[in-house]
Amino acid sequence: MSEDFGIVDELADLDEFDEEILRAVRDVAQRRDPMPAGMVERIQFEMTLAALRAEIAELQAGTPAEIRTGAAALTDTVTFRGTAVSLMVRTRSDQGAGTDPGTVDLECWVSEAHARIELWGPGGPRSGVADQHGRLEFLAVRRGPVRFVVHPVQGVPVATPAVEL
Repeated sequence: MSEDFGIVDELADLDEFDEEILRAVRDVAQRRDPMPAGMVERIQFEMTLAALRAEIAELQAGTPAEIRTGAAALTDTVTFRGTAVSLMVRTRSDQGAGTDPGTVDLECWVSEAHARIELWGPGGPRSGVADQHGRLEFLAVRRGPVRFVVHPVQGVPVATPAVEL
């Protein structure tokens, strides 16, 4: 047993019974206190955001913090403004018969053509590149909290706060 890590050395000698107890504790913890849905994606987003040192866009006043639609034909719009770029997102849930009611289509307009837009949401990260008019669609996006990261052709990425679809 080493002087500095004596307790670790003592714990290192686990037998099969100890391992069985630890497995039982893990199973109980997973059943009683499971990891929240989307936690891994949120952690990945936060780590990516920190690595990017991205600017955080502001949700514009006058737009709802949530953009959940109540009826199939309703659409809602939310706008984010950063120093260099702005992003407007509109939900469209009138997808027609046979589509998943738990999803919406998103129409995005960014103030810079050809910017890459990442969507971080319940289905994991997705990305696309805006056309020459700054338009991009994300189809069949699962409802839940989403965030966007806009990567201008040149300049600092801009991340949005989360909104609920």
